[in-house]
Amino acid sequence: MAACSITKAATNHTVTVRVTDSGGLTYDETFTINLTNVNEAPTGVDATVTINEDTAHTLSTANFGFSDVDAGDSLSAVRIDTLPAAGTLTLSGVAVTAGQVITVVDITAGNLVFTPAANATGTGYANLTFSVRDSGNVYDAAPNILTIDVTAVNDAPVNAVPGRRAWRKTRPWR
Repeated sequence: MAACSITKAATNHTVTVRVTDSGGLTYDETFTINLTNVNEAPTGVDATVTINEDTAHTLSTANFGFSDVDAGDSLSAVRIDTLPAAGTLTLSGVAVTAGQVITVVDITAGNLVFTPAANATGTGYANLTFSVRDSGNVYDAAPNILTIDVTAVNDAPVNAVPGRRAWRKTRPWR
């Protein structure tokens, strides 16, 4: 059999198969192969965000990475697959739940915010997993990880003045 190649651009292909028996007789059969383009899944990217202690971070679409082999497809949403064990992730001030879908409209409006606990710091302080969705409504099959590092900052000193003390006068003042 001769080699056959199919280009993605064409949607219909005609193939003729010829068989020859031992007596030299041939028979041709023509087949049409119809190709239907499908929406390929997009891919996200593992990423790390570094923020300062006691500072909320507004997440952007860049924090999730996005690529898609389908021309014209764009990021339409991010599904939060698992929540961070530390800090809080909110959408418009309301706690996000695992499995919640966050639209690009909400992300670009600055509504998705991560806030570390007060005075908490550390490399790898928090992790969440997410899956990107393209405009064809297909999710990345392999969730990605967003790591949040929280850098310590020098806190202003606090002067603690002792409270009022009780004392008893036993001798006259001099």
